[in-house]
Amino acid sequence: MRKALEFLGEACELQGYELFPRPVLQALQRLFPGSGVTYDEFDYELRQHTLFKATGEYRAYDSELTAAAARAGYDMPFRTYARLRKTVKLSDLITSRKLHNLACYTDWLAHAGVEDILVTKLPSPPTQKHWLLVYRDTDYTRRDVELLELLRPHLARIYDDTIRRRQAAAALAALGAEDTEMIVLSTEGRIELITASASQRLRHRPDLMQGALIPSPLLTTLREQGQVTLDDRGQDLTLRILQPQNGLTCVSVRQANHRNGVARLTPREREVLGHVAQGMTNGEIAGTLFLAPSTVRKHLEHAYAKLGVRTRTAAVSKIFLDY
Repeated sequence: MRKALEFLGEACELQGYELFPRPVLQALQRLFPGSGVTYDEFDYELRQHTLFKATGEYRAYDSELTAAAARAGYDMPFRTYARLRKTVKLSDLITSRKLHNLACYTDWLAHAGVEDILVTKLPSPPTQKHWLLVYRDTDYTRRDVELLELLRPHLARIYDDTIRRRQAAAALAALGAEDTEMIVLSTEGRIELITASASQRLRHRPDLMQGALIPSPLLTTLREQGQVTLDDRGQDLTLRILQPQNGLTCVSVRQANHRNGVARLTPREREVLGHVAQGMTNGEIAGTLFLAPSTVRKHLEHAYAKLGVRTRTAAVSKIFLDY
């Protein structure tokens, strides 16, 4: 079980935009030692593989045997397995004697030294089957089947996550927004992709990082109004919906217009700034309002952040510009 957890950790770290890259297949092979591991997408209407990946060590897949595998794939006993929803091994579906009489064995498996295959199904379109297959020159055990079945939901999640990232990247590319401050939301409000610049802008908001579900009240307001302004450590950030792409929603992340920050000032912050406009020092304001000088300073710091300024003069000017 420890090795299985280590595999999942490694597989998750290697997630990107490629479906089951070779390092992931190689990690799976270390968990199930044998002849090799493949990720296989087969289209039953076209009667051919649409995607085929194998571990580097799998000697069966030189150019000639790859062609043989493609020809034989339609005759594999796994066509019966298409109706199942669990991990199986080839030796459970067919006897060795019958297998040895099939073209898939004589033209392909025999040359690869393969006698048994563990296969687990992944999410697939209706006319296709997407599988992970693990090959060995001896029979697999029931424990091997149970272990791969235990991993299957996690492998399916890795598959789904990769597909969503690819769709999200395509949505951003369609908008020409790969390098802008942008997040991509799924229909349920999960952040499927966030650009590096948006991630930096939202670094203090762990609830708005990749993979997170946007808080329900925030998501509701965003969808109903098309945009929402939120507070990020005293600064206003505006999330604004752009046009949907492939069922995903692209949302821009922008620092809000600081003129709107005036409306967010508290009554006390307005009062303090009013005394600043009269030329009073922090000490004088503290004495007038019966506050500690440190409290006055804090009110000013919060007001500066909301207004997007750094000085007393700029803060006073910002207020007068808004009125």
